[in-house]
Amino acid sequence: MFSQVRRHEARFVQEDEEGPAEWGLAVELAGMSEVWRRLLELHVSGRDGRCTGCRSPVRAAPHWPCTLYRAAAHARRIAADGPRRPAG
Repeated sequence: MFSQVRRHEARFVQEDEEGPAEWGLAVELAGMSEVWRRLLELHVSGRDGRCTGCRSPVRAAPHWPCTLYRAAAHARRIAADGPRRPAG
């Protein structure tokens, strides 16, 4: 399968850069489609290339894609692939 590249305002993001295959947070989020969909909606790049969902009055937001966006995108992919079968 080829990596898909999406442009989202400030930077190009490779769809395969979300995290390791067994990322616990993404695995847990995969079963909560309303949550990962909302995270994907909120955690987007602002004009400055920083995550709008992570903004805080006391610190600078991280550069996009943030950890929550990556986890949600990975969860989306896990959900699309369906449940895994146990090995052996």
